[in-house]
Amino acid sequence: MAESLLLPMVRGVVGKATDTLVQSVTRMWGVDEDRHRLERHLEYVQSMLVDAEAKSETNHAVWTWMKELKAAAYQADDVLDNFQYEALRCEAESGRSLARKVPKLL
Repeated sequence: MAESLLLPMVRGVVGKATDTLVQSVTRMWGVDEDRHRLERHLEYVQSMLVDAEAKSETNHAVWTWMKELKAAAYQADDVLDNFQYEALRCEAESGRSLARKVPKLL
């Protein structure tokens, strides 16, 4: 089924959730507990997906659950992409401010 790509997708989202840049931004914004909860839930879902993929071929309810999970995984991936972008933006800004200060010090 088309949902067979769901497990790698969920693994990718877990990887982003554990990324140090994402963790730093979620701590800074006070949502690190939410990020950690997402990480725990996705790790739990991963353990269920192997069995669910086999069942989804014969069980419409499982197929529907996997379809909804796929949509949620894409949304979580987008949110984590935004956190990564923000972390990189902050990192670049701090580098630029340091680059402006160095010539003044010299």
